[in-house]
Amino acid sequence: MNDLPLLEHALCEVRDGTFRLLARSPGFLDEWQAQTERLCAGFGERPEGLACPGSVFARPIGKSHVAVVRAADQGQDREGRPGPLGFHIVVLPADLYGHLGGDPFYLAERMPSPWGSRDVLTPLNCPEPAAERRTVAEVRKVIDVPNSATLLGGTQALLDGGKVVFERSAPDESVLRSLWALLPTATRKELWPASFAFGNALGFDALVVPRLDPGMFATYILEEKAGDYPEGHYELALQTAAEAGNQEELDALFSRRSYKETRKLALFLLAIVFFLPLIFALLKDKEGDKEPERRSPSDSAFEPPSVEKFAPLSAEQTRVLATRLRQLSTRLKVPERPAVPGAVLAFGGAVGPIPDPLRAAAVLSVDRHDVPTELLHAIDVHLGTPDPKRAGRDLWHLGPASRQLRGLLYKHGIERYKNSDLRPEEMVDLLERKLNQGGSP
Repeated sequence: MNDLPLLEHALCEVRDGTFRLLARSPGFLDEWQAQTERLCAGFGERPEGLACPGSVFARPIGKSHVAVVRAADQGQDREGRPGPLGFHIVVLPADLYGHLGGDPFYLAERMPSPWGSRDVLTPLNCPEPAAERRTVAEVRKVIDVPNSATLLGGTQALLDGGKVVFERSAPDESVLRSLWALLPTATRKELWPASFAFGNALGFDALVVPRLDPGMFATYILEEKAGDYPEGHYELALQTAAEAGNQEELDALFSRRSYKETRKLALFLLAIVFFLPLIFALLKDKEGDKEPERRSPSDSAFEPPSVEKFAPLSAEQTRVLATRLRQLSTRLKVPERPAVPGAVLAFGGAVGPIPDPLRAAAVLSVDRHDVPTELLHAIDVHLGTPDPKRAGRDLWHLGPASRQLRGLLYKHGIERYKNSDLRPEEMVDLLERKLNQGGSP
């Protein structure tokens, strides 16, 4: 006993155009009964005196199931004519049908029809899946026949989205079995065959009929045309692999994606290409619409007075500030650093190359009492920035020394840097006080 689910099934018959449900298993849904009647009616009206000893076909039933159907005459009347046409309908979930190989002929052979039962049927045990590998020997046996060109051409036509019809006076399951033996597994579960049907109201993809109606089969490839169907890549590769005994190539051919799967994948990739940029744009707009987060005082942006508001330092102020900075540097044991190339911070004298528009503002006097930019830079690098959110560019970008000092205070969370009345030495005092409190490493 396998662990696959039990299958629900039903028996019914059509006598003189009248449908009758004879028996069903307990789980056979009421909604399937109406669809079962449609399947039986779609089999077609029997031509006068024509027998149907046995036929197998498959069609979807509902949105998520597949019906594997066996049709066969149920005896004869007193005059020797065929009796009512019986139908045995087995319903499988579509996914299970694909898992089992998408081969209704294989499944029907393993699900016996209880023709004599009435009223209540016992659910059927589900067959084991068909063998995953179709061997070179099996494929050679299929195509080593007089009508091999018809089979190969019909297979390629089905893969190309066409439909194939054969005219026979009696059911011919062998020709449909051969076609299904040559098709990729993924394609088989999407196509619907019938080894015999009186008509084509159900729109089969490949079928055998007793009489061809030119109007009904105008878009189908007839048997005599299938052998002349233009040779395609799959047909050629299949024949070549079989003749060369290449099992790996056969495995690859039988496991290839179906046309529907390929189209679905292409549409999915196309959707990604078109919609992902749109989604990112919408997310970006949504982020832009969010109310900015309120900043805490420690997160406030650096807002010193503009460069133009700084008055030039006197020579004495420059000397005092330079002394204080050197003392601070010595106390902090700041290692000497090489000068910043091309940049000199002046507190009372001329300035080296500083990018405009900072050049004019940085020139504060002509006494040439200079404080090297590298000194402030060295102190800044040595202390680091306790709060990463307050990190910024090198101090010399701020221009005049007083403005650079305010930047240093800002980096260490001293909010009084905004006070425009602070003298340079007072700013050094504030920084030292903060450092004495353990405010920086």
